[in-house]
Amino acid sequence: MEFVTTLKGLLVIVIAIVPGYIFTRTRRRFAIVEEAKDLNHALIGYFVHSLVMLAIGWAVLASVGQDPSAVLKTRSANELAVLLIGSPFTWGMTIVVVPTVLGFLSAVSTRYNLVALPFRLAGAVLRWLTEGKWTLQRVAPLPTLVQAWDAVWLQLNSGQTRTVIVGLEDGTTIAGVYDARSATSRSDRYPDIFLSQVCVYDPQGRIIPMATSDGVFIRGSRIVWMQLWQRPEVPDETDATAGGNPQGGAGHA
Repeated sequence: MEFVTTLKGLLVIVIAIVPGYIFTRTRRRFAIVEEAKDLNHALIGYFVHSLVMLAIGWAVLASVGQDPSAVLKTRSANELAVLLIGSPFTWGMTIVVVPTVLGFLSAVSTRYNLVALPFRLAGAVLRWLTEGKWTLQRVAPLPTLVQAWDAVWLQLNSGQTRTVIVGLEDGTTIAGVYDARSATSRSDRYPDIFLSQVCVYDPQGRIIPMATSDGVFIRGSRIVWMQLWQRPEVPDETDATAGGNPQGGAGHA
C-alpha cells in the first residue's frame, strides 16, 4: 500500500508539473517571452499551465472514449502498472503531445501578435462603416515584442547582414559582422550577441572585416549601446564613435 501511495504521489507531481514545463520550454524555443524570476515563480507557472494542458488534453481524450483520470482511482500496484503500461497513448497525449503542440501555437501567436487580429479586423470594419471617423486603435492589444532589441534582432536572425558597432560599459567599442552565422540569446535580463567576424578600421576610417577572424562573443550585461549599418555601406570612424553615445544606438535602461 505504501508503494502505491508513493507512486500515486509521484504521478500527481508529474502531471502537475511536466506538461507546464514542456509547454513553457517549447514556447521559448520559438518566441521571445519573459522568463520566471526565480524557481518559485517558475513552479507556479508550470503548475498553472499544467492544469490548463490537462483540462484540454483530458477533454480531447474523453471525447474519444478515453479516461486518463482512471489511473488516479486505482487501489493496487498491479492495477496501476497495468493502466500505465496499457495506456501509453493516453498519457503520451496528456503529458507530451498536447503541451508541445499548444506551446508551439502559443509561440506563433506571440511572434505575430495574433491576439490583436480580431481587434484589427473589427477596427477596419468600423473605419469603413464610419468613413474613418471611428477606430479601435486605442484599445488594441500591444505587440508582444515590446522591447526594441527583441523586435530588431528577430528580423536580423532571418538572414540579413549588418555591420554592428557595439559600445561597452568600459568605453571601448567592438565592430563586427552580423549575418546568418551570428546569433543572439536571452537567458537573463540582457541579451548576449555573437558576431561572426571582427572588423577593424583601415587608414581611411572605413570598417573592414578581418579575414582570419572566427567571430566574437559579447556578454549582454556589458553592452551600453549599439549601431547597425547596412552592408556594403561602411561608416566613417568619426561617425561611429563620436561622443561615445551615438544617436539611434540601442541601449539598456
